[in-house]
Amino acid sequence: MTDSKTIALNKYIPFVLIYFFMNSLFLPEGLLYTTLLTPLFFYELEKNKMLNTLALILGIALVFFILHLFIGVQLASYLKSFVLLITVVIFCLWFIGFCKKVNHIDYLFKVILYTNTVLTVFALLSLKFGFLQSYFWYMVPISPGIPIVPRLKMFTYEASYYSLLLTPLVFYYLWQFLNFRKRINTLYLVLVLLPLALSFSMGVIAGILITMALAILLNISSLSRNTRLMLYGVLGCLALLAGFEILYHFYPNNPLVARLKNIPAGKDTSARGRTYEALQIAFQIAAQKSLWLGAGLGQIKEIGRDIIINFYQFIKMPNAARIPNAVGETMAMYGFLGLLIRFSLIVYCFFKTTVYKNYYRLSLFIFIFIYQFTGSYFFNIAEYVIWILAFSALFPEFNKPYTQAHE
Repeated sequence: MTDSKTIALNKYIPFVLIYFFMNSLFLPEGLLYTTLLTPLFFYELEKNKMLNTLALILGIALVFFILHLFIGVQLASYLKSFVLLITVVIFCLWFIGFCKKVNHIDYLFKVILYTNTVLTVFALLSLKFGFLQSYFWYMVPISPGIPIVPRLKMFTYEASYYSLLLTPLVFYYLWQFLNFRKRINTLYLVLVLLPLALSFSMGVIAGILITMALAILLNISSLSRNTRLMLYGVLGCLALLAGFEILYHFYPNNPLVARLKNIPAGKDTSARGRTYEALQIAFQIAAQKSLWLGAGLGQIKEIGRDIIINFYQFIKMPNAARIPNAVGETMAMYGFLGLLIRFSLIVYCFFKTTVYKNYYRLSLFIFIFIYQFTGSYFFNIAEYVIWILAFSALFPEFNKPYTQAHE
């Protein structure tokens, strides 16, 4: 990257650091600094002449609003969520504009990587000395029968959210490592995989492994000529299998094996609650108003509370009613019609931007497509950032011809 490009990207460093490391730090639950920066993002949209796109999206949301008024909603909750929707749309459109303006974001990825490495060192020291430990580590049981394991969350509200933020960097340095003969990329890969492992987020880690396997299988004809990728792919698979066998037979009570045993047995409440149970609850909530239109924005906490309590047979009332599943929330709030719009846009953008011609963007797409069924939530900007990166014109170095060119 030339010096001029680096200088041009420097102005985005504060936004990158806020988004990645401190978006919710010291703020009330549900509020983000990117939300507070909405007026600035709106100003950028106006400068970039993107207000027509904003008007189109909000116009569709307004049509749903009118239809939801007819079926009945709790208006205060709806309007609050509608305002939040506006801020999310504005941020996403701003990020789309950013991706169109810059030629490459390798420099910003390195800023995140270096900053994250320094903070990871402080996080590990906090385990030893207890200083600021609660800011770095997620100290909540992950599965029944498993003691609390510190999971790196790095100033975010949860370890799984932090690992989701890391995902674009993980795929970026994985593909660089597998396809480029640059020794320094090995270090980059270690620096991004270590905090991912410390997050102990099984959903994200499993999603990354499944994604890489699928991306390689779907492109086996072109990638089979890459001896470096084939060698490290085989060695990586063997190492994973050997490591799991050692843990399973010699350390059967360790948290990893215990959780992997709980998931297929249906004992892992987190896995159940983020997948099929979330979809079941979403269907029941939508059915209260309209399966085609859903219950409306903000209505999950209004009419979903009793459904969730009855579903799980809670004795103690939960503080808030949530569906930790992006597809599930879409179903609950916008019904089958909302799901149709969601997946139609995904399919359209996939072919329109020829995602399948770029190894890195295809990996992002496969991962986030799977992840939306196993976690996330409707207003999750980290999810939308991954979608936008997958559909962007960035990362031409990962286009399919590059494999042969760099062998």
